[in-house]
Amino acid sequence: MIDPAAVRRAKRVALLRVLSMSEWDVTEAARRAGLNRTYMHSLIRRHRVRRPPFTKTGKCGSHSTKAWRKHAAEFTNQGPT
Repeated sequence: MIDPAAVRRAKRVALLRVLSMSEWDVTEAARRAGLNRTYMHSLIRRHRVRRPPFTKTGKCGSHSTKAWRKHAAEFTNQGPT
């Protein structure tokens, strides 16, 4: 039997990855994932995903490997949403 919590964590990680790849451009992330933009926003809310803080360069924190790992760990270690 598949653990539902593991499925939720895997979905959250996939969502974070596609958002990171698109530099947190939700429209671009939705296009890459083959999803509707409004559905992507729904997934972001459902999984309580927040954009990482900006770095000194003005770029999203997801560009920093250390910041990305910390951010991803925050959400993958959370309980069920």
